[in-house]
Amino acid sequence: PSRRYILGRFVRRNRGVSALAAAMLLVVMAFAVTMAVQAGRIARQRDVARVEADTAEQVSNFLIDLFQVSDPEFSRGNTVTAMEILDRGAAQIDSALVRQPQVRARLQYSLGVVYQNLGQNDLAEPLLESALSYQRGALGPLSKDAMNTIDALGRLFSDTARFQEAADLHGQALRLRREDLGEDDPKTNLARMHIASALLGLGDLGGAEDMAREAVRRLRDRAGADDPRTCNAQTVLANVLFSQHRHEEAAVLMEELVEVRR
Repeated sequence: PSRRYILGRFVRRNRGVSALAAAMLLVVMAFAVTMAVQAGRIARQRDVARVEADTAEQVSNFLIDLFQVSDPEFSRGNTVTAMEILDRGAAQIDSALVRQPQVRARLQYSLGVVYQNLGQNDLAEPLLESALSYQRGALGPLSKDAMNTIDALGRLFSDTARFQEAADLHGQALRLRREDLGEDDPKTNLARMHIASALLGLGDLGGAEDMAREAVRRLRDRAGADDPRTCNAQTVLANVLFSQHRHEEAAVLMEELVEVRR
């Protein structure tokens, strides 16, 4: 008799034992699959954490080297300004980090934001755009790095009166954050606040008011009326109302803000 025949007869004669053995086998298989999935997830998380730690360390080392300014040909015994250090770092990024694109993108973002804070938007923009191009392609549009760069670049567009570009970029951020974080997350409502500011610059006062009101309402419900993000959104709404010549409504919001900030 074949093995299949013998096994079939055994099962028919020992139905209870066979059913129990089959159930135990299924449990063992399910447990093994669960453990394999969890092990894979842990391994991916470990890899992400290792990459993030390596990136942070390399960024730190690059900045330390940048601020040492030990080359006498560079400093010549003179006081070195922050702008000179920034310019030196921006010039070194591409050549020093050819094989480390994630580190390069992180540094481009960091230096771009510093340039932006110093009012050097023409120097900040190419750094931020280069960082965002890499981050979207390699890390994904929902990555933390990409979203941070989108926020910075959108603010730069607003600062340089390119309000349509700012509205478009923050609109992308809003769609992505809705999908990833939900409607009520503070970061989603930060994007709404940025869109409201851009629409205000474009003269779309109705659209700006709708966006600002929704951001204020959701941030109040989620973070509270005294949260700094709620206060910032309320400031944007007050500015929109003021631009509509609704001065009494704007004044009420501003008086509330004064008390909260005190």
